[in-house]
Amino acid sequence: SNNNNNNSVTDEEVNALRDTIEQRDNEIRILVAKLRRERQIHTSDTNTNSDSSSDDRNAQQHKGESTTTVSMRRKELTAEEKRKYLEEFKKENEAYAMLEKTKHTLKTLYTQAQTLGQEVQQAKDIISDIKSHIQQHQQDHFQQNVQSGLESGVVEDKELSSMHEDLAVCQTTYKEKVGHLRSLKREIDHLKHLFEKQKMQFQQQFQTYLDSHTVT
Repeated sequence: SNNNNNNSVTDEEVNALRDTIEQRDNEIRILVAKLRRERQIHTSDTNTNSDSSSDDRNAQQHKGESTTTVSMRRKELTAEEKRKYLEEFKKENEAYAMLEKTKHTLKTLYTQAQTLGQEVQQAKDIISDIKSHIQQHQQDHFQQNVQSGLESGVVEDKELSSMHEDLAVCQTTYKEKVGHLRSLKREIDHLKHLFEKQKMQFQQQFQTYLDSHTVT
């Protein structure tokens, strides 16, 4: 099912497109009703004021023509019909292909960032653990040296040296992973911005496509 998700628009995106279409339909219906009421009002005014000037009559005529133009009937589509138009549009639209490519890349980068974030946390925990061991080791050996009458640093401590080497390696690895993670986040932020821009472009093109197939 993951492959299907990578190759198709998500349910949220499909629902967003449907909401946009329904909102557009509602706006047009409200506009048409408003214009019809205005035409009725002006028609009534013309009947009661038969001595209106020619300019008023021309204005009435212009409003009537505008109403006729805007009142082009839009074919009402069922949810199934809208889905059908969407699937047809996706097959022939280049913007959709780019949208899917960006979405797939984003998902891949998200997975990489998640894995890398876990590795960074693991490295951080190891560093903390090594430092704790070093501190405990130094305290234990300091007490032993005091009891033996030896000054600190007189006796070579191979175990302590080994822990310091391990700490240096882990710290280097940690810094490299943090740098890589920051770079990934910058790339993800850039692609998220690009994805939103491409999605908006696709929605606008689909609305134009839908208008051309539903206005009668």
